[in-house]
Amino acid sequence: MKKLLALILSVAMLLSFAACSEKTDDTKITGKDKSTETVTEEPTAAIDEDINVPAQPGEGPMDMPAVDAPEGGMPAVDAPADGTSAAQTLLNVFYNEIGANPAATTEELANAIMAHESIQFMPMVMPVEEGYLAGFDNEIHGFAEASTFAPGIGTIPFVGYVFKLADGADVEGFKATLEAEANLRWNICTAAEEMVCENVGNTVFFLMCTTSLA
Repeated sequence: MKKLLALILSVAMLLSFAACSEKTDDTKITGKDKSTETVTEEPTAAIDEDINVPAQPGEGPMDMPAVDAPEGGMPAVDAPADGTSAAQTLLNVFYNEIGANPAATTEELANAIMAHESIQFMPMVMPVEEGYLAGFDNEIHGFAEASTFAPGIGTIPFVGYVFKLADGADVEGFKATLEAEANLRWNICTAAEEMVCENVGNTVFFLMCTTSLA
């Protein structure tokens, strides 16, 4: 009787152990299945798609914000009916201003030039020092005072200067240097069409622009 009872208990223990083992295996398999499902759900296609699509303007760190042009564009100003070009027109302004005020500073002369009615863009006037100047391939030296006048929008092919040289300076040599170093295509987007370099005494007027202003 005792042997029979012991046999029954042994069988029961074996069955219980087998059931636990089967449940543990199922749990491991289920966990593995869940892990596999998690891996297969990763958005690999979306990642590949993002890599293959080029960055759009404004998305990259090096992109500069776009600046819209003024509505309707900048109004064009035709050359005067007498055929005088834009540069010659502004040169006449320079002659008139310095004739009326020979002691005017380069900045005062530049502001007077930019105040002419033919200037339809937003003007910018500022003093400059010797060194690299917009419109020239090499450094410009040999002046005591200078101011530049130009559009606030850098893509317009227009850049001018008023230089004042020291007393006794070689004005003609300085003008020759300006003309030799000037580059009508300093603006990579557009090109100037004419260059004017003249002087009154030791004050030099220099301008590169298109024949009509826009």
